[in-house]
Amino acid sequence: MSSQAGSARLGPRILKWLPVNNKNKNKTSNATVSDHNKLQRWKNSCKNYHQNLAFENNTTSLMIKNIPNKYTRKMLMQTLDVHCDVENKKIMNGSGNKSAYDFLYLPIDFRRRMNGGFAFVNFTNTEGAARFRDAFNGKRWNVFESSKVAQISRAKIQGKEGLINNCKDMDFSHGLKEDMPVIFAPPREGFGHQLPSKMFTVGKYLPRRKYSRTTHA
Repeated sequence: MSSQAGSARLGPRILKWLPVNNKNKNKTSNATVSDHNKLQRWKNSCKNYHQNLAFENNTTSLMIKNIPNKYTRKMLMQTLDVHCDVENKKIMNGSGNKSAYDFLYLPIDFRRRMNGGFAFVNFTNTEGAARFRDAFNGKRWNVFESSKVAQISRAKIQGKEGLINNCKDMDFSHGLKEDMPVIFAPPREGFGHQLPSKMFTVGKYLPRRKYSRTTHA
């Protein structure tokens, strides 16, 4: 990424990040009224996902905005791994908490197979979150010839457990397993500094069955 300041203008309406479940089907603001809506998933015509929340002393969960739409979860993990590796090498002989993350969610439009332009990540400590903000906020993504400028802000939902609780009822049956939020144990902290980290998905996923006709004698 190359340095360049960026800003975002808030619209008049703020849409909440909510899981799609049975309780929402009767509410017009979050209703799932057709297969198209289920596949599209993110019904946000004004494209304002959240408020830009200021950092606080206890901030560990971040919202990453203005992500190029072709960016994948694997690519975002690589970006985070490289960042953590660079930052942790700086403090190997000094003091400070390591940069490591244990939750990641890059929402995907099930029909278009592209991301929604934003993601959520939880760092294991406030120092790691602040380092990521300082390194990426206002910087260009140098992929896909994108002109987008990254914007990093405090996520409305804070902490690994809070994020898991918000995602656990999400239904990904119309998408792919790779679309699901993931948690890492132990947390990922870069390359060569940790034991292998296992990845676990969060949410509900039941692949849709393909039915075939059978003939009976």
